Amino acid sequence: MKKWMLFGLIVVAIAATVYFLFFREKTTWQKVDDNKPQVEVIKGLQTCPVCGYQAMKDDGTICLNCGKTISTQKAMEEGVSTNDLLMLEQLDYFSRDTVNLIVDLFGPKVTDKGYPKDPNWKPHPNVDAGQVNEFLRIRVDELPAVKKELADTTKNQ
Repeated sequence: MKKWMLFGLIVVAIAATVYFLFFREKTTWQKVDDNKPQVEVIKGLQTCPVCGYQAMKDDGTICLNCGKTISTQKAMEEGVSTNDLLMLEQLDYFSRDTVNLIVDLFGPKVTDKGYPKDPNWKPHPNVDAGQVNEFLRIRVDELPAVKKELADTTKNQ
């Protein structure tokens, strides 16, 4: 009985060592900026084409930072090219929470979630701070009309 317990303990120790060395996400601690505490930086992930942060697993499904995904299938469902889908998703992502704030496509260097910005990432050629602000202005201008339409729809039901 003791031999089996010792054997089991050795197997668990070997498995834990293999996991620790090869499968655990590599992390370091880094200061996001002077006004925020250090965050644990997660390394070894792929760069998201939308937000530019290294926050996608190898399978490239959904970005763990922005929640976006770019695929041929999604582009076909939306009725646009993958290039246009990338542009639209970037405009949507960068226009969030930017009311009265300056749009920064390349910052912060590390998100609060711990994903580092890929220094080699570049936004879609048609996406810049001016385009993001225009996209946001259009969304804000359309909001009252959308709310009114929604209210009218619920009244008629």
